[in-house]
Amino acid sequence: MRAERKDEFYVPELPSVDGAAYLVAYLWDMGPTMVAGMGLGPLTHEEIRAWQSNTGVRLQPWEARLLRQLSMDYIGEMRDAEKADCPPPWSAAARAVDLSSVADRMLHSIRAMAARGKK
Repeated sequence: MRAERKDEFYVPELPSVDGAAYLVAYLWDMGPTMVAGMGLGPLTHEEIRAWQSNTGVRLQPWEARLLRQLSMDYIGEMRDAEKADCPPPWSAAARAVDLSSVADRMLHSIRAMAARGKK
């Protein structure tokens, strides 16, 4: 990640990923996107399965789902970043806007897990 400012290149300070660093490494090993149609698309479950087969790494189901979601989020952020006024995704401005959608997604996920547990 580089951006040009006053004829200098700089690497922005990135947030810590602590315990999930291995998943970020897996995402970069797979490649965060794939060619799809007329542009880039998120990793598919088939691509993730092929990566597991090729590397011998066995992902837990939640890890595979998270890697796919990270791939989708990467593409979304890549598109948003094309706007000159786009804040970094870890900034306070970006978090304030996203908190409502995160809460909605968490509620939906919890309800879906509860429904599966009743079966």
